[in-house]
Amino acid sequence: MKRDELNDLAAFVVVADEMSFTRAAAKLEMSPSALSHAMKTLEDRLGLRLLVRTTRHVSTTEAGIRLGEKIARDMVAVQVGSEIRTVVVGSPAYFADHPTPTTPQDLARHCCINYRFTTSGGLYPWAFQEEGRTFQVRVDGSLVFNDGDLILAAVLAGHGIAYLFEDQVVEHVAQGRLIQVLQVWCSTLPGYYLYHPNRRQTPTALTTLIDVLRVP
Repeated sequence: MKRDELNDLAAFVVVADEMSFTRAAAKLEMSPSALSHAMKTLEDRLGLRLLVRTTRHVSTTEAGIRLGEKIARDMVAVQVGSEIRTVVVGSPAYFADHPTPTTPQDLARHCCINYRFTTSGGLYPWAFQEEGRTFQVRVDGSLVFNDGDLILAAVLAGHGIAYLFEDQVVEHVAQGRLIQVLQVWCSTLPGYYLYHPNRRQTPTALTTLIDVLRVP
């Protein structure tokens, strides 16, 4: 099996588990449009409709369920990362000149610092949750980076609001260098998984890697 085909199958598993292109794309670090295109390519390659898409929800067809069961038999998924919490932050200097957003829709009136994927070229979606429903908010700003450290530097310098992972900013928030907003709206993403073939004899090198990466 070619690498692209294996990647598409692994991505399908994430979409089927998350039932959302937004959450799956965030977990896979790609744009929802690129993920949707990959799933369409997989469906065309197999000649099967695997997913039912609506504006708010994604579900698997009967063929998709069968494919998921086959992948579960043939592949082993090992969690190698804990859950990831997203946060929205800005500096005290920025909020001294701008009102604090109280809902995600308020972000339309703010300078937001975006992240652009280096592979697909798309912008990382700012996804939020309300009563178990995930939704995206389109944000604008003059600064766009493809490096998280640059985004962090820009938000610390007071150039706007950023959407980052909690572990990137926890110390800055604790020290008062950044202010976290929209806490009740921010979502938690599942950790990363390592997929490998389900074999009776797993290579020693792979076993060692799994032992090092596995979440306790």
